[in-house]
Order: sequence, then C-alpha cells, then structure tokens
Amino acid sequence: MKKNSAVFSWLLLAVLAAFSVARAWTAIISIDTARDLHVALQIVQGQALPLEGPVLASRFHLGPVWYYALALLWWLVQQPMALVVCLYALAASQLVAAYWLGRQLQGNRLGLWLALMVSLPYWGRFEQVLPAHPMFVMPLSLWMLLCMVKYLRHTGHLHPVAGGSAISPEGGQGTSSGVWHGLYLVLVFLCFGLAVHAHPTAVVMAFALLAVLARRLTLKRVLFYAALLALPFLTVLYQLWANPAASLAGLTAYSADTRSGVDWGNFPLFWKQALFDGFDYWLKGYLMLDGPLRWFFLGGYGLLMVAGMALFMVRQRRWRKSLLAVLVLAMLVVFRIRAETTFYMLDAVFLLFVLVLSLGFASLPPRWFSYALVLLAGWVLCLLAVDWHVSRQRHPHGEFAMAYHPLIDIKQPHSPAQGYQFMRYADVQAVNDWLCRGQGKTIHGNLGLNVLHNYALGQQRQCPGLSVQVAGWRDDASHWVGLPQSLHTVLGRTTAEQTAGMVLLPVRAYHGDFVQAQPQYMRYPPVQQAYTEASARTFTLSLRSGDYFVVTDYAFPFRAVQQVHVSAAGVERVHQDDAQSVFLCRSCEGDVEVVVTSRSHVVYGIAVF
Repeated sequence: MKKNSAVFSWLLLAVLAAFSVARAWTAIISIDTARDLHVALQIVQGQALPLEGPVLASRFHLGPVWYYALALLWWLVQQPMALVVCLYALAASQLVAAYWLGRQLQGNRLGLWLALMVSLPYWGRFEQVLPAHPMFVMPLSLWMLLCMVKYLRHTGHLHPVAGGSAISPEGGQGTSSGVWHGLYLVLVFLCFGLAVHAHPTAVVMAFALLAVLARRLTLKRVLFYAALLALPFLTVLYQLWANPAASLAGLTAYSADTRSGVDWGNFPLFWKQALFDGFDYWLKGYLMLDGPLRWFFLGGYGLLMVAGMALFMVRQRRWRKSLLAVLVLAMLVVFRIRAETTFYMLDAVFLLFVLVLSLGFASLPPRWFSYALVLLAGWVLCLLAVDWHVSRQRHPHGEFAMAYHPLIDIKQPHSPAQGYQFMRYADVQAVNDWLCRGQGKTIHGNLGLNVLHNYALGQQRQCPGLSVQVAGWRDDASHWVGLPQSLHTVLGRTTAEQTAGMVLLPVRAYHGDFVQAQPQYMRYPPVQQAYTEASARTFTLSLRSGDYFVVTDYAFPFRAVQQVHVSAAGVERVHQDDAQSVFLCRSCEGDVEVVVTSRSHVVYGIAVF
C-alpha cells in the first residue's frame, strides 16, 4: 500500500510539473528579462562582468547572481527557448519542496495538498507568462521553510502530535549531530537571501524565521547567518560603500514615489484583491473564461478559502496566533510598499496564505482529509488542463487582451490593455532565421517594436555582424512591416509572408523617426517616453486605393499615441492596440494628411504598405 501511495504521489507531482514547464511554450518576452538575457550573453562573450544586478523600479539594483545564473544557462544550452525551459524546470522545483515540506509537517497527504495548492493560479502566476527573476521567490521561500522544518525536527523542537494537530513547536531532544543543525541553518539563510535577491518583497519571510528561530539564536549565530544572508549582495554592498550618496538617493526616491502612498482604510479591501482577485483575473483576463466554467473554478477557490480559514481558526490552535501574526505582518509590509502592487510582489504572502489554508484542512480527521484531497486533486488537474488548452488556443502567438503588467491599484480600477502581440520565446528562432536571410533589412510595426525592446534577442549570436534597423528609411535596405497574424484575413494580402505568428509585408514608404535596434551601449529601456504635454504632428502620405498604413509607437511603456486623425473620408481604421493603429485606404487617391497627437512625439512612425 505504501509503495502504491508513493508511486501515485510522484506521478501526481510529475503531472503538475509537466503543466508548469509546458507554460514555457506560451511565455512571452518582457523588456526586463530581454535586458537580463542580453547582459548574460555579454558575460558569456566576455564583454561584461557586472557587479550590480537588475535595476528595481529604475531606482536601485539587486545583486548580480541572476545575471550569472542566466549566463551559465546561456553557455550550457545556447538557445533562448532552451534556456527558458530550464528556468521553468527550476521553478517547478517548488512542487517538490512543497511536497517534502508537507510530509515533514504531517505526512504524505499534506505534502500532496501543499503541492496542489501552490499550483493554483494567482497574481504571481503571471510570472509564467512573463518569466523573470521574481518567479523564484516562491521556490526559494519553500526550500527555506523546508530547511527550517528539517532543522527543527533534527533539534527535537518539532514533532508530530496526537489529536489531529500537525506539529508542536515545543522543544525536545535532538535527533542528530550539530553538523546537520548547522547545515540546515546555513541552507535556511542562503535560501532566504536568494529569495530576497529574486525580489525584495520576499523579506516578509523574515517574520516566519523570527517566529520560529528567534529564541534559538545566539548573538554569535545571528552575526554568522547575517553574513550568509549577505553573500548574494556582496557586490551591491560594495557599491553602496563606494558610492553611498547615489545608492541612498535611489532608495529614498523609491520610498518617496507617489505610487508608494497608501490609504490605510483600503487595507481590508487589499486582502480580497491580493488573495482572491488574482485567481479571478487569471480566469477572465488571461483565459477569458465566462459562464458556468468560470463560476465552477471561482466557486471552488472561494470554498477552499472559506473552509480552509475556518478550519484553521477552529482546529489549529497551536499555530493559530503565530501564523496569523506572520501573515498579517507580511500583508502590511507589501501593502505599504506601493498603492499599485504588481503581481510579482505577492508570491511570499500567497505562500503564507496557502500554508494557513493547508494546515486548516490538515486538521480534519484522516479519512475526511483523504476525501478532500481526492476532490482537490481532480479540481486542480481539471483547472490546469483547461488552462493549458485555452492558453494554447487563445494565445498561440503571444497576443493578449490583458494588461502588460497586471497589478492591484487600491486607488482606482486598472484599465486592461487592448491586446498587443508580444513575441514568444518559442518564436525567437524563427524570427532570427528570417532576419538572418539576406542583408540590410529595416523592420516596422509590431515586429520592429518587439525586436527593439527584446534587444534583438539571440540575433547577434545566430548571425554575427548583421545589422538590423527598426523604423527609419534607407534606400539600400528592404523594408518590412510585421503585424499580428490575426490581421491576415483583414489585410487579405495573398503575397504576405508569415513567421512567428506575424504577417510580413513589404513597405512602400515611411514617415517618422529613426530608431536603432541594437544600441552600442546597454540602455534600459532602449527607447523611453518623455512624458510631455500632448502635441500634434502632421504627415502627408501619398496613398492610392487599397493601401494600408500603420502608426506605431516605439517607446516604452506603450499608449503614448493618444489620437490619430485622418483627413480623407475614404480611410478607415481596421485595427488598434496599445502600440499601433492600422488604417485602410478604400477609396482615396493622392495626398492624405494624417495628424498624430502624442505625448511621445519623437519615437513613432508611419509605414505605408
């Protein structure tokens, strides 16, 4: 029976891991990760040895461990898509950590329950759409908790108790040598340091550390483990010591950011937004589910929340005060950071919330807990199967009708994006193959915007020395516009090429600004808006019936172009998203005036095709 149970457990974990890694094939390239991969490739090529890591909120830097980890993967696998699959596989280790953590606390059933719970969509699940360093906050936090529990069990401070309760925090006799005690504590603080390195909001896990270990640490140990905690940040600490004024100015600017101001009266609402609305936003914003299927999943999640919390409050008396205190303090910290809370800030608090719910269900009698586990497994697997199928059907090439960075805004509702097509990691190879065929290409529209803000990812490695220009006009170059594949039937051009989910068409004329796709120095973002008062520019286009033209905003972030007005009556808009507008000239000959009103009036262009 035990052998069959173990086989079932690992089979379930394998299925959950497969669903997790499969998301790599629908993952899109964000500007932050494109920058990080560009820096990592420079490390591999010996062109850079950074002492600072990714910039946070354009104010201060994290440590460089992330860059060097990416560089190692670049060196090992050589291709962007293979590298991203490796990242997803490493992140999926959170399932193993959750399972082992649950087993250490109460046994196999709680282990499976925790693994299923951390597989649920929430705000942080958007890291599976936009992979970046915060995707490792939850895995590292889980490994930290696992090592902490292992330490407590080896020292005898943690052991199973009767009566349905999972664990007892009371002291006991040690069960192993001091070598193991020290090793587990070393791993606890290393994992915690790396989790904070993945994103500073993981610092809330310090409350869990203090709640369990505060009375068991001497001053000597505190100093030693603080040194361990600082290891991933040595180069950052050096920069702080070498240039304290600039570093402190960045921290001050971040804390004084207008988006950091909060209204404490909204704190109760923040609980719902942080712990429930992310699941709902995933269903209706990403999967675009509606009707009975959405309510089936939403109702199941609500039942999990209510029943789990009620069971925890009634039956888990040993851990009720300490865990709730940790969760409330963690929520206060995240709430205080910013009124606009981005999805990657909620990993650690969601993990604590999941732990509370899981311990609540674990307090059930074993037989009832087994029944609940079977129901949860079926419900979660059904949800993941629908998730995978719908994401493959509705987002085959990275075209999303959702916000680029989903966030919680406790001051006002956040308006969703209009659906802009990003480039998937799975499409990078095909795009680079097309770019590398022939010389002197200039690209416009959606494809140009992606290549620009992806730092022409992998193209220099695939065909060194080939220069690709975005926007602008050169007489000695071939000019192409790349638009979302969804426009293929609208455009009706039988001569169009297709690659990586984009329609490629030759450009006849261009009006607007020049943008360099591959700057000689590392600039982040490659092109940034200069927010000014809205101003208008007038372009005169020579059009004939059947011509199309696209107005593309090449700056980051998007939505700088506010209005496009066309003087001719025979011109109609056939497509609009956050980055571009496409127009068709049905019945016009000669010159047509196009007036573009924008807050970013130096970084957009009009391509006629």
